[in-house]
Amino acid sequence: MFNSRYKEEEISNVEDAEAQEASLAEEESMYPAHPECSSVGAELIASKLCLCTKPTQIYSSENKQELFCTAVDSVGDKLVGCNNLVENNERPMFRMSTRVPYGIYCDVHLQRMLRHNCCPSCGVFCTQGRFVECELKHHYHRNCQIVVGDVQCCPHCGRNTPDHDVVITMYSIKRPVFLTKQRVFHTPAKIIFPSGFNYDLKRSESPLISPELVEIPSDPNVLYDNCDINTIFDVINRKDYKLFANILGSRPVSMISTLTDNENINIIHYCARYGHLPAIYFLVSAGVELDLLDKDQNTPLMIAVQSSHNNIVKYLIKAGASISFKGTDGMTALHLAADWGNLEACEMLVEAASNKQEYINCADDGGWTALVWACEHNNLPIVKYLLRKGADPSLRDLKQNVALHWAAFSGCQENVE
Repeated sequence: MFNSRYKEEEISNVEDAEAQEASLAEEESMYPAHPECSSVGAELIASKLCLCTKPTQIYSSENKQELFCTAVDSVGDKLVGCNNLVENNERPMFRMSTRVPYGIYCDVHLQRMLRHNCCPSCGVFCTQGRFVECELKHHYHRNCQIVVGDVQCCPHCGRNTPDHDVVITMYSIKRPVFLTKQRVFHTPAKIIFPSGFNYDLKRSESPLISPELVEIPSDPNVLYDNCDINTIFDVINRKDYKLFANILGSRPVSMISTLTDNENINIIHYCARYGHLPAIYFLVSAGVELDLLDKDQNTPLMIAVQSSHNNIVKYLIKAGASISFKGTDGMTALHLAADWGNLEACEMLVEAASNKQEYINCADDGGWTALVWACEHNNLPIVKYLLRKGADPSLRDLKQNVALHWAAFSGCQENVE
């Protein structure tokens, strides 16, 4: 009986050992077949693999109404933070490996992490540029791969690192905007007219643009495929707007709208800075985005306000440009108009606002209203105009100063009175 039981236990142990060896063989088959990759090496590789799909019970202690995604994207040679809000504040935190901290991610980046579209060694998402892609379509940087002896492995799955890189390109309907800091964007409301609704658009007595300047070219079929950026800027500077219209018609609008000069200024921003209203008319008619941002987070309307090209300010407002968009430091076009002493632009912007008092008292990131900017720069006519239109002089900025303090700091007695 003893011998029989012993033999049964021995057979069971042998079967367990064989099953364990088969399991180990299957596990080791996942790793590179290399002399240097012993069982010890396999364990070392396994200890360094990613945690992209591993759930956690760790939650953020921050109790904020607005919680932003903590993901960082690798876009070419830039590292760009995500600006998406995390809708569920009770969402657990994740991390890509033991080498990077925990983060809270939006739906887009969470799905990308679950698909291993990120680098577990540095914690950056592989969005655009050159990356390594293993046979299971996992992505990572070449200098972030796992190296054990002479074996180079994928930090996600441990498989061999291929010798070649892949180029990932980001596609978007609109040109991506890189902000200086995270902030919330709200989708603008759209007016929908019911069927059968009659409305009459009154024409201005005097046109904003002279009809002669925007006359349609006589031969729109002429192609100008060989025009470079310098030629286009030269045509605009010569005010040959008919030729510019021909060039615009022979090329994709996206190509024209994203061209920049040596100062990295976009064509529509260039036209707004130097007063080329007919060129802006052609660009807007062709579908160029009205609120396109330059490298300093300025829209064409903001550039026109700062440059005092108020005919362009008037046209862009009529064309539908956003008057409340906040650029650098949270400043709107009205803040800039008050800062630069452009009274005419202030008047046009305020008149275009649906809620004039709310628009006038809108504060930037420092808590400054347009009235404070006007007081700080001794722009007395703008101060008087804003007060007539309902500006609140008692609003305090982040340092608890009101407009009266800034009027006193500027040394202008009339503003104080």
